Amino acid sequence: MSVSFAGMDYTAAGRAWSYYDDAVSRVERAPGVQAASATESLPLAVDAFMGTAFSLDGSGPTSPLTTVVSIAPAFFRTMGAPMLAGREFSPTDLRSEDSLAIVNEQFARTFGEPVALVGRSLSANRWRAMRIVGVVSGMRYAGPAYAPEPQVFRLTRAPRALTFVVRVAGSARDRIGIVRDSVQSVDPRVPVFDVRPMDERLALTLSRQRFCVASAAFLGALALVLALVGVYAAVSYGLFQRTREMGIRLALGTTPGRLRTMLLRQTLIVVGAGATAGVLLTVTVGTYTASLVKDAAPAPALIALAFVSIGILTATAIWSASRHIGRLDIADVLRVESAD
Repeated sequence: MSVSFAGMDYTAAGRAWSYYDDAVSRVERAPGVQAASATESLPLAVDAFMGTAFSLDGSGPTSPLTTVVSIAPAFFRTMGAPMLAGREFSPTDLRSEDSLAIVNEQFARTFGEPVALVGRSLSANRWRAMRIVGVVSGMRYAGPAYAPEPQVFRLTRAPRALTFVVRVAGSARDRIGIVRDSVQSVDPRVPVFDVRPMDERLALTLSRQRFCVASAAFLGALALVLALVGVYAAVSYGLFQRTREMGIRLALGTTPGRLRTMLLRQTLIVVGAGATAGVLLTVTVGTYTASLVKDAAPAPALIALAFVSIGILTATAIWSASRHIGRLDIADVLRVESAD
């Protein structure tokens, strides 16, 4: 849940932390609450980041462009992100004059082993040097489809807004009311808004991709059904048109099985040509598909599976449509031929 300090004196240095301490202490006393913290940039709900390149100990190579995230103590424990080395921020760090930082695994590996960064100094242009106290596992801020990017975390000092994060036992939705009331009771003038569980935020983040995937699956299934119905109808109509030919072939000694095999081979040639054109079209539009759904480029194995599946289903439809050949009465067919 988010709170805004706009237009209030909480934006002065230290004032926001008195509000935060009071709010967290009240939240932690609520039934079912296991941990609580806050951040200025919540995963899955980030519109913009500050970013810069950092160097270690004031010299040497610099990191790639790194985003900077301001957080409160116990943030990683609350979010469930494991510490790989060192420690995370503690409440005593808020009263310290030291400038501290925690880096994520992706940032640490640009300089070597993560454990080797603990205790070293982190600096950048127009930034006060920060001492690294911990390395945390990377979190996917933009969603599960995007790999973690290099990040540096620092203590938030005078925020204009905060987003509280709370870990609870049981259903998060059942705890929303009591947790929101605990925060609002600190100062009713501070607005509390955008209160929702993380699974709901995740569902909102994935809604567009899920819609695209569901639409593609539905259209693909519909196309397959239409193709099978079309093949069945075309084969049935073709057999009706070629009834006399079938009768003559049977009269000349051809067996129903051979006739059905011939029809199967002839029809599969046409279906195979159409499927090949479909594969080429799939590869061609793959770039556009990838822009709708992350990592949705055409997969050769899946294309091959679809090709084979369509062939098997088509063969089944042809074999089923031609099953009446064995029931043809040769005498009736030839009698009609003679009459014509």
